[in-house]
Amino acid sequence: PAAASEALESVLTGDEAAPDDVTRFCVHKRVIVGNDARCLVPASAFDPTSQVATHQWRVYVRAPPPGISRRPDQLGRWIRRVRFFLHPSYAPDTVVDVDAEPFELRRDAAAVGEFPVRVQLHFWDAARNPPFDVIHHVRMYHALTARTVGGPERLYEIELDRQTDFSAYLGGSSS
Repeated sequence: PAAASEALESVLTGDEAAPDDVTRFCVHKRVIVGNDARCLVPASAFDPTSQVATHQWRVYVRAPPPGISRRPDQLGRWIRRVRFFLHPSYAPDTVVDVDAEPFELRRDAAAVGEFPVRVQLHFWDAARNPPFDVIHHVRMYHALTARTVGGPERLYEIELDRQTDFSAYLGGSSS
């Protein structure tokens, strides 16, 4: 439909897409998945055997900085939802959906270490673009300070179908 074509053209010619991000079959987008953590108790009072929350961690999906990305990007223009699948110890909230930017999740933890979090990106035109899955390893053992300490980050390139219908996000109707 014409509305979908105009919406796609609007997204592709906006600030978030450079001409070399678009090929004959797909639109290339980039995201960074990472985490950071901080200690909630003074290092002198830290007790690894305690069941009280001692750390706070955050896992996030964000746009790459200008040096890595060709142009700034608004993830909400093409990502509809980020779903985080957590370790069973976080029951009953083991699956958490974040439906708007910033796409991030914060939790407190009673232990330090490393554990996997499945991060699933859902796109506006789900019929053309299936969810994109990433397994990110949250690392907290390095954060024995009250300041936030960055954890691992990884850059992912995602291919969206060239005919993606962005009209649902832009306020039109998807047909």
